[in-house]
Amino acid sequence: MDLLKSHKRRSRVSEILYITLNIGLAVSLFVVVLSVQSTWLAYLLVLLSKWRALAVRPRFWFANLVANLVDIIVGLAVVTLMYAASGIIPLQAALAVIYSAWLLFIKPRSSKLYVALQAAAPPSFGNHGSFARCLCSAFDRICRWYVADRLFVGASCTG
Repeated sequence: MDLLKSHKRRSRVSEILYITLNIGLAVSLFVVVLSVQSTWLAYLLVLLSKWRALAVRPRFWFANLVANLVDIIVGLAVVTLMYAASGIIPLQAALAVIYSAWLLFIKPRSSKLYVALQAAAPPSFGNHGSFARCLCSAFDRICRWYVADRLFVGASCTG
């Protein structure tokens, strides 16, 4: 009976560790985007969270990365949306909560509803994330062009 009890204890410990690490990933993405104001370190964290895909022989890497692509797309898109929402801390926190819900409740399940949510999440998050990234980049370029135009053209006209 002690063997069975220790197995249950390990199972509970591993489940608590699983929950803690997934929440920790979402919180660390939130903190990195909030403090560093760059997506690259957060992107690296998302990719490093998929280390188990590469913990096999190299011939299985491609298949494992393809199998984990849904989670990678959702993670990268959430980071991009967090970065696009810079300055709106409640929205960034809500995105971190949504990502932790994805990691804890939606991704591990296999019923029809959860599989449908898993199928819908990458296109919707990915499209919104890429649009937000392009929009931020375009807005940034327009602002820089406008400021540069006003500074240099205005300075040459008044000088």
